Amino acid sequence: MRVNITYSVGIEDIPKEVGELLSKEHDTLQAVTAVLENLKPGNPLETIESLASVREELVSVDMRLAECLAILSGYVDVKGQLALPALSDETSSDTLDAPEDLANE
Repeated sequence: MRVNITYSVGIEDIPKEVGELLSKEHDTLQAVTAVLENLKPGNPLETIESLASVREELVSVDMRLAECLAILSGYVDVKGQLALPALSDETSSDTLDAPEDLANE
């Protein structure tokens, strides 16, 4: 059974947190690769068990990658929204100055 856990981190820490999650999944993929490299087809029952285990691990990795994708997509969206007010303020001040510049010409 899988459950979701929630905890908060500062927005500036999100890339680091996702990096740590991805590092764990990298380790899992290396372990799965080692299992595949050491399969002994001469023992079909053992091979079946190993393949079932590998598939379960791959499902877990896929789920974690999807979670990382969602986290980073949200991060990019938030960073974009935080940048919009700054751009809006700059544009507003430029727009306010423009009529005066035209009047002086």
